[in-house]
Formats: sequence, C-alpha cells, structure tokens
Amino acid sequence: MGLGLAAVAARVTGAEPGAVFWAGAVVASGLPDLDTLPSLFGRPCTRIHRGPSHSLPFILMVVILGWLVFTRLNLPLVWLAAWSAALLSHPLLDFITTDQTLAGSGFGLMLFWPFSRKRWFVSRRLFDTFEVRRSTSLFHAWKLMLPELMWVGIPAAVALGLLNWG
Repeated sequence: MGLGLAAVAARVTGAEPGAVFWAGAVVASGLPDLDTLPSLFGRPCTRIHRGPSHSLPFILMVVILGWLVFTRLNLPLVWLAAWSAALLSHPLLDFITTDQTLAGSGFGLMLFWPFSRKRWFVSRRLFDTFEVRRSTSLFHAWKLMLPELMWVGIPAAVALGLLNWG
C-alpha cells in the first residue's frame, strides 16, 4: 500500500520515479516497524510494537526532519511528498487491522504519543491478518492474506493502472 500511495503521489506531483525513489518508498513504508528490532534480541515486542513509531506526532517529526534534509541537500521535494504518503500508510493500515482482541494483547496503536499513551483500535478489523503469524506454511499464510489482497491490492493496482494510462 505504501508503494501504491508513493506511486500516486509521484504521478500527482510529476516526480520521475527511479530506483532511488522506489527504495526510499519501501524504507518509508516500513519505518514505523523499527520498533520490532528488540525482538531480534529476545525481547517481546507486544507492548513495544505499534507504539511511538506508529504515532502521528512521530510521523510528523520524521516528515519535518525529511523536509530539512531534503532542502539542505537540494533533493526533490516531490520525493518527500511521495515518501511521506508511503510512511503515513503504515499506521493507517495497522489501525484498520487492529481490533479490541489485538489491542488487548498490546497491539493497539499509540496514535497520539507522547501526548497520550492510549492505544487506539477499530471495533472490528477489516482483515484477519493476526492469524498470519501462526501460519504453518507459506501457502497457509497466503490463503489468510487473500481477502486483504483482494480488497486492498486489486483496487490499488487498478487505480495505479488508471493513473498510468491517464
């Protein structure tokens, strides 16, 4: 989804996407999940994940920092707009896939950290992506993700195709 939004932003702003553009969009769309790094060292990420790095003030800070770097290095600001769209897609997608069950396990989003530690979630998540973590095979994981791919991926692909042909 982050790459799709970056593509839309590139089209709208007239940016010329190349390898560096796409690499930046990939990094930006995954940036909030840096909070899972402690799990590499054996620390459970239940209370850490979807915390400060998924908050709107954090994302705003990253965008402002990006703007400062881009203007200082004279980089194209249209790339920053596209990368910001990719970055913002991450907590949005996490939010719509987090319900009370996940929030009770510590996976609600701290959307307004540092002003509030409240974890936000939807009353009913749109996709059952939580079970993907319990998959026993790649086929099983793909089967669980199929509804998400159909409801989000296909319309996004069609929209991108229409933007390209327009």
